[in-house]
Amino acid sequence: MTCFECGGEIIRKMTSFIMYDTDHKPVLFEDVEAGECTQCGEKYLDGHTVEKIEKILEGGASGSTREIKVPVISLAA
Repeated sequence: MTCFECGGEIIRKMTSFIMYDTDHKPVLFEDVEAGECTQCGEKYLDGHTVEKIEKILEGGASGSTREIKVPVISLAA
């Protein structure tokens, strides 16, 4: 498979993604098998993985294994 952004090679690897639930809260997904471009880093999820993530987000991410605190930095003048 080739990257739609730059034409580079896509390899399979484990990675992490931040998605947003129905309340617009960030949810970190770890150990996600995805395609990643070796040139530009663009990530690709297959349909099965997207469906699984969507189902979890619709359920309010109740199956979380832990929670983390994230620093918030404003770039407003």
